[in-house]
Amino acid sequence: KPYTPLEDKKWFERGGVLNIFPGYVASLVDIDTANNNRNVDLIFSHIKSVWCCGDVAKYNYVINWLAFNLQKPRQKPEYGLVLRDIFKGSGKSRIIELMIKYIYGECGLVYNGLDEYLDPYNSRRERGLLVFIDEVENIHTHAKKMKRYHTNKSDTIRLLYENPRDINNYNAFIYCTNNDHVLKSESGDRRFFCLSVSNIMKDNHEYFRKFELLNQHDWNCYYTIMMNRDLSKFEPRKPHMTEEKEDNIIANIDMATKYFVESLLSNDKPSWLVVNDGVVKFHISNMYNTVEGGSNFRKYCENNGIQKIPTKSSMEVTLTRSLGKSSRIQINGIRALGYTSTLKFIKKK
Repeated sequence: KPYTPLEDKKWFERGGVLNIFPGYVASLVDIDTANNNRNVDLIFSHIKSVWCCGDVAKYNYVINWLAFNLQKPRQKPEYGLVLRDIFKGSGKSRIIELMIKYIYGECGLVYNGLDEYLDPYNSRRERGLLVFIDEVENIHTHAKKMKRYHTNKSDTIRLLYENPRDINNYNAFIYCTNNDHVLKSESGDRRFFCLSVSNIMKDNHEYFRKFELLNQHDWNCYYTIMMNRDLSKFEPRKPHMTEEKEDNIIANIDMATKYFVESLLSNDKPSWLVVNDGVVKFHISNMYNTVEGGSNFRKYCENNGIQKIPTKSSMEVTLTRSLGKSSRIQINGIRALGYTSTLKFIKKK
């Protein structure tokens, strides 16, 4: 079990138990010495200007998230940081690698893609506190598998020629990707805090050379500042909604809901959709079949490159998930064929 320098190691080795946690590479220094070290400003400035594009709200969450991982290593933040760099070469990953080298040591893990981390024989997961997964590709099925690792502290690993073994998993994740919307976000989920990395320092070799000049003492000062940061008001499971995550949710929404929302927002609403005094009514069969200049649901899917068009029944299921069961209209008390709701309710959903 991981512990901080502020905790008594003996508490974790009672009853004849040997704790195999190797500890951090970094060590605490005098807090005044740490605050007066101007080299540390480079680290914080990079996170603010490059990772967070100067957004103060995003910066505060990211810094608190990093401090939370150091101060409370046995608690999972449940959210992972997603650094998206469509420009490439913006320097999003180098600082993470240095952070692992000078602070986490053996407890910092680096993986090249989700496949490598999800390998059932990946026994390194047992000792990881900060896990950096680079080059995340557009694999939504793997992203779904990752969600449980954000919350579950129990895990199972396989060893060659041995039985599977249960382990503790305290992994917290930072992802890097050069692709749009690869880690699928859904409305109301608690998994990914998405950031679009700035390219203001792209190809600035003189700037990145300064990071190579940072030594162990500089990172000890950063470590000390983070270990003393006040997290009394920080709730890692309640970040504010970023534009990047909102775009990700919209990009990954199911086709039936997307078609419904776009129809609702259009100035020329289709005949199957009735909006009157803030009340919305529609029938799924009409939504699916009504042809208005080729703009019915099936045509909509074809225009968006969807080859396997959902059936009417599957469309009903996805809309139930989106809008909830309470809004359904039942015909003769038997089958839900449509919905009635308010614009206010639908906007909230």
